[in-house]
Amino acid sequence: MEANSKSLEDGDLSLSEALAVYKQSMELLNFCGNEIKQTKQKIQVLDYETSKLIDVNPESVIGPRNKKS
Repeated sequence: MEANSKSLEDGDLSLSEALAVYKQSMELLNFCGNEIKQTKQKIQVLDYETSKLIDVNPESVIGPRNKKS
């Protein structure tokens, strides 16, 4: 991602190359954002009786959060 930013900042790319680098960067950003979102939606809780980790939906524990639209 840093290499893409540097390439765009240097200004040595043609317009089509710059657009391709920008598109690739946006796809990577979206992928990473989705991975972070999915990870945040899962919380693991230690079950003291079984000493095992249990996946828990955060909303079932703390309730729905106010989301800004």
